Order: sequence, then structure tokens, then C-alpha cells
Amino acid sequence: MPYSFHEFSRKKTLERAAEAQLPTEFGDFRLIGYRSLHSDEEFVVIARGRSRRPINT
Repeated sequence: MPYSFHEFSRKKTLERAAEAQLPTEFGDFRLIGYRSLHSDEEFVVIARGRSRRPINT
């Protein structure tokens, strides 16, 4: 039976794989790599500053 949207939205779908600093002429950034738990997809986030709250992945 397929998951309902509510059930699926509460399941972990990504895991954090790596993080690195990226200093640039525009400021200091962070590269954060995520890996899908359900496919072979990988994602990269470019972030500046701190997140305001923990992010469920």
C-alpha cells in the first residue's frame, strides 16, 4: 500500500553526506552535500550564515 502524503512527509528521505567551507570574495559560504535514501541522487546546498532552526532531512 502506498504511503499517504502525511506519512511520507514525516519519513527521512535525505542524509547529510559532507560539508565544506567555501570562502569567496562575496563572503564565507558552506557547501553541504546530501544523498537520497531512496535513489542514486545527490544534492548540494550553498549556504551563508546559520540556519534558524534544525532542518529535518
